[in-house]
Amino acid sequence: MNTPGSSPLTLLHDQERARLRRRACYTGWVLLLFLLLQFPLAFFEMLLAQLLSDGKEISLSAWLAPYGPAAVILYGIAQYLILLGVPLLVGLYFCRKIGAKPIAKQKVPATNAIPLLMAGLGACVFANFVANLVAEWASTFGLEQPAMPSSQNGTLPILLLSLLSTAVLPAIMEELLFRGVILQLLRPAGDLTALILSSVLFGVTHGTITQIPFAIVIGLVCGYFVLKTGNIYLGMVLHFLNNAIVVVLECLLLPDPNMNVACNYVVFIGMAVLGLVGWLYLRQRAPHALAPVYDGRPSWVSRAERRCTVWFAPTILIFIFLMLLLTVLTNQLAEWLSDLKNLLSMIGGLPLG
Repeated sequence: MNTPGSSPLTLLHDQERARLRRRACYTGWVLLLFLLLQFPLAFFEMLLAQLLSDGKEISLSAWLAPYGPAAVILYGIAQYLILLGVPLLVGLYFCRKIGAKPIAKQKVPATNAIPLLMAGLGACVFANFVANLVAEWASTFGLEQPAMPSSQNGTLPILLLSLLSTAVLPAIMEELLFRGVILQLLRPAGDLTALILSSVLFGVTHGTITQIPFAIVIGLVCGYFVLKTGNIYLGMVLHFLNNAIVVVLECLLLPDPNMNVACNYVVFIGMAVLGLVGWLYLRQRAPHALAPVYDGRPSWVSRAERRCTVWFAPTILIFIFLMLLLTVLTNQLAEWLSDLKNLLSMIGGLPLG
């Protein structure tokens, strides 16, 4: 309904901005759901671990450790499916509600797909370099991140389970959530804006100083694949290859950790060479595949206003702030968990471990 004194152009501007604001808020709510789910899951895990171990353990992973790495990995898979699965389902519902199509599956010729994946592997090497620089810079401020424990024992079943939990599931679910749901929700703000913001959100979600810059670069590459090819599966394959290489190297180098550094250098150099070859091939044979992301769609809202609308959406800002806060305070979590363990023990009358 027209309001007195409003022009048709103003109404069209306001309606489009309202739709964009709603999409940005949907994005923030999906990510806040991912964040908020962690707290009841963590509380339930500690409470159950306390009950099962007579107050000696504060996590189910520690309680399951004596049963072997397979039990720990399977429990991690169950956690992951809940943490990512619920927000993904909600995000798919939002996409359906507003008519967005989260799964891009346009066919890509193998002559383009393979060089793009090669170039993507080269980008993974660059991402590692950036992550190492950021980690060194953060260490000067005392922001060290704890190393993740390895579940490998050198056997094929554990390797396959690790590939499932670390490479297969993240490649499918994270790409569907970030390059499917979130990227498509944000595209009306402009493809470049949607690419950068979805990649930043993807990086922040990882929650560690070393992984955030790495994930941002990988998010940019995978999102670029979707925007330039109209195919989400290329990003899934690249995501899988990057994570699988890490898992396989960890398993192969388990008997001789001294070979770790040398072997990593060899693998990174090989990935960099593949990336360079893929990039040169595309530059010569398919330069359109390397063209910058451009958004030429007509809009009643200026580009600057569209960028501000999504970047400063309240739910998105709250999510970024909370995730960065948790990232900085990671070193304090162990102490807080210990305090919570003591509190649970006192409330439940369980003996202290």
